[in-house]
Amino acid sequence: MESSQNNTTSRIPIVDFVPAEIKKGKQGNWRIEYYVVDPTSNFPNLKRIQHRVRPMANQRERERFAKRMCYEINRKLERGWNKFIEDEASNSFVLLKDVIKKYLKEIEKQVKDNSLREDTLRAYRSYLSNLEKYLKTRDQQDMFCLKFNRQLVGSFLDHIYFDRNNSPRTYNNYLGFLNIFSKYMIRKDHINVNPVAGLQKKQKGEKKRTVISDKDLKEIFDYLKLNDQPYSVACAMMYFGLIRRTEMSKMLVSDISLSKRLILVRPEVSKNGNSQTVTILEELLPYLINHLNGAHNSDFLFSQNRMHPGIKRTKPKFFSDQWTRLKKKMDLPSQYHLYSLKDTGITNLLRAGVPAIHVRDHARHSDIAMTQKYTPMSGGVSGEFLDGKLKM
Repeated sequence: MESSQNNTTSRIPIVDFVPAEIKKGKQGNWRIEYYVVDPTSNFPNLKRIQHRVRPMANQRERERFAKRMCYEINRKLERGWNKFIEDEASNSFVLLKDVIKKYLKEIEKQVKDNSLREDTLRAYRSYLSNLEKYLKTRDQQDMFCLKFNRQLVGSFLDHIYFDRNNSPRTYNNYLGFLNIFSKYMIRKDHINVNPVAGLQKKQKGEKKRTVISDKDLKEIFDYLKLNDQPYSVACAMMYFGLIRRTEMSKMLVSDISLSKRLILVRPEVSKNGNSQTVTILEELLPYLINHLNGAHNSDFLFSQNRMHPGIKRTKPKFFSDQWTRLKKKMDLPSQYHLYSLKDTGITNLLRAGVPAIHVRDHARHSDIAMTQKYTPMSGGVSGEFLDGKLKM
């Protein structure tokens, strides 16, 4: 009899899971509940797993959210997933769009604390905005973090490179950012595997730098002197001083010493976080003398008051927006970018015979190789510079 009972028991099929369903408790305490077999136990039994459903002001939206959680869990269970064998990150059932919002708030705080640059925030916002737009085209705007996997990341990067026809450099920038964002999600326990790991950068060609012609350069400054003097000062600082737009946006009037012909780039202003000085070339001096007339030392060098010195500093993006408008008004070549002014300044100094090491120091580059990248290769060197210089 006992043997017969054992044989009967052995023929009873083992149930691996009980599907997830919504349980609505008292005082709005909702949870998702399901059962799975714990194969690590000496006596495998179905064990209950619960996930809290966060409160929402809109109850219909909360119901929809909870049903989606059930759907995703049940899909995984049907494919053989078992929490006790392959555990998910504890916060994987959080909407990716909510994680993005929280992440950007943390980056904004770091910018306010001067631990990150505004340009970094602007770039991160752009990357994440394009990710959200991509997810919307796939009807995945309400995706849980557990679906932020290698397949999705690879598909998005292909979209950036092929569909949007971006350069290898842009592809690599997105890849680098997604690696940073993925590590953040791992720290916050939204995922437990970095989906970027193993993805390779694309080979990129030499960075294209368009030098502004002497004729166009003169026309640009002549036009700005007549039509937008404050912006002409910003362009002159970039061309003669090789100063970056973010640095200019943070500079105070007190950072300029006309008598010593020096511009102080404070640690909280400079790109590398070090205190530096820039020599004021004699060509830049008249621009600054006119610009600083009547300004207070506590004023920002460029303010929101049409870029005159003032109490509310202008944003870095405004320098680029003004350049875009200028190009349109003057019908300048599309390949002229704002930083072409800086590139042209470095190139013209080198072409004028200024030793590369001095140009490096003026540009505040970390090494001379970076400086020399700004000089495009010419078709050759004139014989007058070479004839008779090598003796046998």
